[in-house]
Amino acid sequence: MRRRGGERRLRFVCHVDVVVDAARRSRGLTQAEKAGRARLAPKRGTIEVSGRRRRGSHVVVVGAGPAGLFAALVLARNGVRVTVLERGPVVL
Repeated sequence: MRRRGGERRLRFVCHVDVVVDAARRSRGLTQAEKAGRARLAPKRGTIEVSGRRRRGSHVVVVGAGPAGLFAALVLARNGVRVTVLERGPVVL
């Protein structure tokens, strides 16, 4: 984070590893999850975000893929109001 004129600017570079479909059921991933080295995202539902108090910023994230959702989560945890847009079916 940088401050310019008293304003906080968030700058993130996020690396996201994604495992899909049959690979989610692999023994290695299951063991990593049980050991706390990996977390699986919920297939459906919402994520409750507790973070800083909301401020006036509003960001639109285009794309509900893994990187877009992770960016939205990080922003929301830092008090930014986030809207996620996806061209495909409704994101649940």
